[in-house]
Amino acid sequence: MKEEYRQYCNDYYQRSKKYDAYMDDIVQWILAHPAATRKEIVHYISELSGSMNSGDYRMIADAHKIINALYRGVGQDYIDVHIDKLEDGDTSSLRWKEVNHKRMLVLSDIHFPYHDKAALMLALRVGKEKQVDSILLNGDILDFYQLSKFSKDFRKPSIKAELDVFRFFIDQLKQRFPEATIYYKFGNHEQRFERWIQNNAQMFDGILDIENLVDFEGHGVVFLKDNIGVKFGKLNIIHGHEIRAGMGVVNIARTYYMKAQSNLLFGHWHQNQEYITRTMDGAVHGAWAQGCLCKLDAEYTYGINQWVHGFSIVDRTSEEGDFRVKLYKILDGDTV
Repeated sequence: MKEEYRQYCNDYYQRSKKYDAYMDDIVQWILAHPAATRKEIVHYISELSGSMNSGDYRMIADAHKIINALYRGVGQDYIDVHIDKLEDGDTSSLRWKEVNHKRMLVLSDIHFPYHDKAALMLALRVGKEKQVDSILLNGDILDFYQLSKFSKDFRKPSIKAELDVFRFFIDQLKQRFPEATIYYKFGNHEQRFERWIQNNAQMFDGILDIENLVDFEGHGVVFLKDNIGVKFGKLNIIHGHEIRAGMGVVNIARTYYMKAQSNLLFGHWHQNQEYITRTMDGAVHGAWAQGCLCKLDAEYTYGINQWVHGFSIVDRTSEEGDFRVKLYKILDGDTV
C-alpha cells in the first residue's frame, strides 16, 4: 500500500497485511467506478480477497477518505456525499387559498344535521344585510356523527341524511346569495369521513369522497381541497384544528396568536374571543375565535360547556391587504 495512504487508514495497524495487499487496488477500482454502490464495492473486495468479513467494511470507509483527501481535494473534516439514485423527498400538497374579496361572511361549526336553525338564519340575514360578496364555510359544516370513533347511537341521522340536509342548505344559500362566491374548507369533522375511508374502505379512496358525494362543482361551491386555510389579505383564516392547543386553555385567541404569530381568524372551539397586540413598530396584530352555529347542548358535553353561537364578517380595507374583523355573538336570538 502506498505510504501516503496510511494517515487516512484508522484500522491499518490492526490489519496491516490486508491493507498492504488490497488497498491500492480498492482505491483504483473505486476511482474507476465513481458511481458504484456499496454493494458493488463489497462484491469487488470479495472477489479480490476471496472473502469479506465485518472488518473489511472499514477498508471501504478508509478508501473513501483516501480518495476524498488525495484525489478530490476534500479535507478529512468534510465528506462529499454523492447519492445519485436518491430521489427528491415527497412534497406536501397542503397550500393556502388566496382570495380577493371586499367582504366575506365566515360560518364555522354548523355540524349539519345538528345545526341551530335560528342562529344560522340570523347569520345569513346579517350577511345579506351587509351585502357580502363571498361566504366561507369554514369547517365542521358536516358532522359525520356515525363515523365518529366515539360510542354512537345508531338511531341518530345517517350519513345520507346529513348529506341531504347539507345539499338543501347549499341550494338555499345559492338562492339567497346568487352573486357571492362560496368556499368550503375541511374541519376535523369532515376528516372523519376521509379517515373512515382510509381505515375501512381503502379500495374506494378517491371514488367515495366528499367532493364526489356532495358535487361541490355542480352546486357552484369552490371546494378548498388540501388547503390549510384562506388568506384574506393579511388575515389568515383556518378552521382551528390545524393548530394544537390542548385542553383547558382559558384564552384560546391569545394561545393561537402566540403559536401562529400572525393575524388569525378561526372557529373549532365554539367560543367568541379576541386578542389584540401591538408590535414595537406600531403594527396591530390579532387573533379572533368565533362561535358555532350548532346546538349548544351536545350530548357528549352533557349540556355543560362554554359554547356560544356566533359568526364573523371580514372586510378588506386596502389594496395592501389590511382588514377589519367583526365578530358577532348571538344571544337570546339577536346579535351582540
